[in-house]
Amino acid sequence: MMTHSKTYWALIVLPILAFLAASYLKLTGSAMEVQAFAMFGYSMTFMYIVGVLELLGALGLLFGHLIHGQLPRLAALGLLLLLVGILYTHATHPPLLAGIPAVILTVLLIVFLQKTRGKISTSTNQRLE
Repeated sequence: MMTHSKTYWALIVLPILAFLAASYLKLTGSAMEVQAFAMFGYSMTFMYIVGVLELLGALGLLFGHLIHGQLPRLAALGLLLLLVGILYTHATHPPLLAGIPAVILTVLLIVFLQKTRGKISTSTNQRLE
């Protein structure tokens, strides 16, 4: 099994926790999420789809390296695509400050992708610096 540095985990622990929590709220039909998606004009089906994608992305960040060395990076890219939509939604629906967590997650995932560029492989002896 490949080991990862503290930097690797420091960059993805917050996104993992945030997306696991967000997906839980969506997939359990939390009143807060239902209200938010209705206010944004999105369907409940879309809410569940986003919840599943967030869950898959978080699991890909957490366990993806066990399947393939590049899977965490692919999960991060997928989550960044979701974040584009989240940032757009918060930019077009007040309050704008509600989008700050999405900005933080975006920055963390971009730094993660930059720091792991060319460093993640399926080699069991490789360690990220």
